[in-house]
Amino acid sequence: AFMISKQYFVPLLVITDVWKYVGIDSIVYLSALTGIDPGLYEAAKLDGANKMQQIRHITVPGVSSTFFIMLILSLGRILDAGHDQIIALYSKPVYEVADVLTTYIYRTGIGSMRFSYSAAVGLFSSLIGLIMVCLSNWLSRKYNQSSVWYRRLKCMKRTRGIQRSRDEVNFDAVNMTLLIIFSACCLFPLINLFAKAVSSESAVVRGEVILWPVGFQLESVTFMLQQHGFQRAFLNSVKVTVLGTLLNAAVTILAAYPLSRKQLKGRRILQFFVVF
Repeated sequence: AFMISKQYFVPLLVITDVWKYVGIDSIVYLSALTGIDPGLYEAAKLDGANKMQQIRHITVPGVSSTFFIMLILSLGRILDAGHDQIIALYSKPVYEVADVLTTYIYRTGIGSMRFSYSAAVGLFSSLIGLIMVCLSNWLSRKYNQSSVWYRRLKCMKRTRGIQRSRDEVNFDAVNMTLLIIFSACCLFPLINLFAKAVSSESAVVRGEVILWPVGFQLESVTFMLQQHGFQRAFLNSVKVTVLGTLLNAAVTILAAYPLSRKQLKGRRILQFFVVF
C-alpha cells in the first residue's frame, strides 16, 4: 500500500535514502568532531558555558568545513535523487510524485528509443548539477574560507614569484597535467551529451555523433522544455534531494556527536546501529 500511495512514497524514499548514507556520513562527521581540541570544551566550562553554548560556539564551527564539503558532494548528485531506489520501488500510480529526471530519462527517453531527447534531458541535468556544485563551493569559500579549489588557488598565489626548487616545479607540472587530463575526461561526456541533444535522431541511432553534432536541430531541446512531465520530474528531483540532504546532515551529526563522547553509556551499542 505504501508503494502505490502518493502521500507516503516521497517520505519513504527520503527516509530510506538517508538510512543508506547515515553510516559512512556519520564516520566522516565523527572524524571531524574528534579533531576538535577537548581543551576548548574545558575552557568553555570554566567560563560558565552550558552544553548548547558549547555546541553553538565550538562544535558547529568545528564541523562547518566538513559540512560544506559534504554539501558540495551531495549537490553534485542533486538531480539523481535516489535513482536506483526509485526504479526498484515505484510504479505507474506514483509516477506523478516519484519521477525524477534520471527515471524520466530512462522511462520516456531510453525506454521509448528517443535517444536525442534523453540526451537533451541528461545535458540539462548535468548543467544544473555543475551549477549547484559551483554555487555551493562559492558559498563555502565566502562564509567558511574552505572549498574544493580555494586552498589550491590560494597556495599558488602565495608561491607566485618565489624561487622554488626543481622538485617543486616538477610536482606542480605533473599535478597540473593530471588535472587537465582529469578535466578533459569529465568534460567529454558533457560535450557528447550536447552533440547528441542537438543532432538528428537518425544520426544518434546510427552512432555517428561523438563530439560534433550531425544534422543540427533544436527540436529535442524545445520539446523537452514544453513537456509537463519534464518540469514535474525536475521539481521532484530538487524536492527529494534538498529534503534528503538536510535530513541526512541533521541525522548524521546527531548520530556522530554522542559517538564522539567517550564517556557516554551505551556508546558501543549506538555505534553498532549507526555503522551497520
